[in-house]
Amino acid sequence: MSEQYLPSPEPLHRAISRFGNVTVLVVGDFILDRFLNGVIERISPEAPIPVLRGRGETSAMGGAGNVVANIVSLGAAAIPVSVIGADPAGDNLMRMLTELGVDTGGLAQDANRMTSSKSRFSALNQQVLR
Repeated sequence: MSEQYLPSPEPLHRAISRFGNVTVLVVGDFILDRFLNGVIERISPEAPIPVLRGRGETSAMGGAGNVVANIVSLGAAAIPVSVIGADPAGDNLMRMLTELGVDTGGLAQDANRMTSSKSRFSALNQQVLR
């Protein structure tokens, strides 16, 4: 059995400890990710597809929003810049960013635009539809 060299995590810890002094500009597509969980109890009589009975739903920031959340979780500041819709998905993204303590002044909500959104439907820890 040969010994494998494992680098010291110390340089990584030092780099992360300096993130509090960093501000990152994040420009991109802010997406609302929706996760709907349930159970499949039967197959539809209209077509050979499963019928999902919903049991719960969660939402998270995707795309550039996920990048902002990761930056903040490491102790740095993030400045998001993008255009999102003036719709419920856009409102949810604004709320989530505000809850993280992020300044949303660089995000514009446009009534003529629809916020990007992805919905994933799962049953028994298996995604069945997106």
